Amino acid sequence: MKFLLMTAIYLITSNTYAALNEIECEGTADGQNVFLEIEQSFPSSNVFKSVRLSVNEETFQYQVTLNTYAGFNQFNYQGSGLRLEVDMWPDSHPRWGSTYQSTLSSPDLNHGSRLTLNCQFPNAN
Repeated sequence: MKFLLMTAIYLITSNTYAALNEIECEGTADGQNVFLEIEQSFPSSNVFKSVRLSVNEETFQYQVTLNTYAGFNQFNYQGSGLRLEVDMWPDSHPRWGSTYQSTLSSPDLNHGSRLTLNCQFPNAN
């Protein structure tokens, strides 16, 4: 009985504090490695998502919202000067293992110029 109770408590608390990445993107800009990750919001009713943009050793934090354009198979994350447009074509929703091209613009990267990244949705179905 103790084992079942402890296991249930562990599963509940570990899922509560886990920050699952909704999307992970990587690429290069002017010889610098760029990595971007957007965490799923908790609770799910929260419209803001946390973004971490890493350029070599420097890290920037943002808060963004998600806009989807189903007819165009496109996801747009935007806020705090950052804009990430993910082209889902030919898929209408993210698929696990698929790589999608995206366009990133950020005031902290290349003076706001656009950069192409490859993105994946690690928790997609």
